[in-house]
Amino acid sequence: MEDGSKTREQLVDELVDLRGRISELQREVDSTREKPSGLYEFLLDSIPHPAMLIHSDKTVLAANRIARQVGARVGGLCWRDFGQSEYISDSDKQYLNMHKGAIPPDGIKCTFCLAEVTMSTKSPIHVPDVEAFGKIWDTWWIPVTEDTYFHYAIDISDKKPAEGTGTARVPGSYLPICACCKKIRDKQGTWHEMAAYFLEHSEVKFTHGFCTGCYEDMLREMEQEKK
Repeated sequence: MEDGSKTREQLVDELVDLRGRISELQREVDSTREKPSGLYEFLLDSIPHPAMLIHSDKTVLAANRIARQVGARVGGLCWRDFGQSEYISDSDKQYLNMHKGAIPPDGIKCTFCLAEVTMSTKSPIHVPDVEAFGKIWDTWWIPVTEDTYFHYAIDISDKKPAEGTGTARVPGSYLPICACCKKIRDKQGTWHEMAAYFLEHSEVKFTHGFCTGCYEDMLREMEQEKK
């Protein structure tokens, strides 16, 4: 079956299965850095999109053929080789120039990278519209072990609706929102108040009031304070 005829669900099922196989291989080796990378690459090559197994310090442990064609190199750094240093922050670029290529103590990552989030939450992170290399990518970070994660991206440039339709555009089909405080996470992993996020990313304007439930709760609290 050609990739173009596969549904999103089929791709997700394939990647979930792949994650399980990678985890099994990972447990069989003593050190992530001394693993048989060829085995990982054999598995990753079955994915028709750029895909890499990456250490938390951004060292590429394995990369499939498509990622290697872009520039990924086993033993290299994802932001430098695959990302070609194009998507790191200006401050990181200045540090590299001032220190002759030495990496700062806190490390370097692409500005849209959410690897730290997926590692800390131990949950897959999805951004549906990362813009890079002149294309739009449906991008995933998936934790594999405590210090490694699986990173892949699907080119969806041809599937995005045309811009300029007059509709307010909010980046992405899905917005990561906190189930507790309702803040929204942007592509850089920063959490914003909902109103502030929409004011910045759309033409939506807010006015404040009280819904019926909150209004009644507020009245009850005021009555209790009077007693």
